[in-house]
Amino acid sequence: MWHIRESHGVKYLLSDSALAGGFVAGFTTRLGGVSSLSYSSLNLGLHVGDARERVITNRRRFAAALGVDLGCMVFAEQVHSNRVEIVNTQHCGMGVLEQETAVSKTDGLITSEAGVMLVLTFADCVPVILFEPESSVAAVVHAGWRGTAASIVRTAVSLITARFKVSPISIRALIGPSIGQCCYEVSCEVAASVRSARLAPAAGDAERSGEQAQCPRDIGVEPGRRVRLDLASENVAQLLDAGVPSRNIEHLKTCTSCHSDLFFSHRAGRGTTGRFAAFAYIPLEGL
Repeated sequence: MWHIRESHGVKYLLSDSALAGGFVAGFTTRLGGVSSLSYSSLNLGLHVGDARERVITNRRRFAAALGVDLGCMVFAEQVHSNRVEIVNTQHCGMGVLEQETAVSKTDGLITSEAGVMLVLTFADCVPVILFEPESSVAAVVHAGWRGTAASIVRTAVSLITARFKVSPISIRALIGPSIGQCCYEVSCEVAASVRSARLAPAAGDAERSGEQAQCPRDIGVEPGRRVRLDLASENVAQLLDAGVPSRNIEHLKTCTSCHSDLFFSHRAGRGTTGRFAAFAYIPLEGL
């Protein structure tokens, strides 16, 4: 279902099922760039403290590896919200060279236009790529614990089905590398906030505080204690709740903290690290 490609020194994961559906979608690794130290080497985040010129060089290498123009990419100012925006060719270039020009305060991007490359960046949060072959719609979603608690994945599915008149049973989902339950220890209140979102309204409050949530009985510990949360599985549950069939969900179960040699991890890097990307686009001339 997945294979690693290398081009121009850049190593990235590409989805075979997306290719079969007419899309190019996948995830970069941290390998093949020019950044150093904690940002080594293919850091694609402009907002993490790395030298801007190195990040731009890395982005150019990323574009060259995929054979696309850097100007076709669209980045977002990710703020751990549940806001999802539909973008088109007029948005191309946003956030590519300057963080300030990215799509404002958004954690999900959707497009139905060929040649528009959606790019979001990650370092432990859950990357979710959605695509619907019949209507040629693609989406990339950034789901941290706050976005998951605010049902961002279900919000994205609802927006796709409503705007493009498709059924959720035809949507396919790719869950990329993220921090695993093995390494993701959170407060009981945070875990409760995330788990309570499974059947909550899709248009939840992105600023909802985990401290106000009650610890569910299935966690099995008292409030204030620490628990290990499977954030990726919570997003899979939201996809299922939204009507996406389990057969349409591919989960690349790779922990970013355990494999910080291959992917950036905020926790493994103790707060100072780069960002890898989740990307999706519809080729202008088909595959």
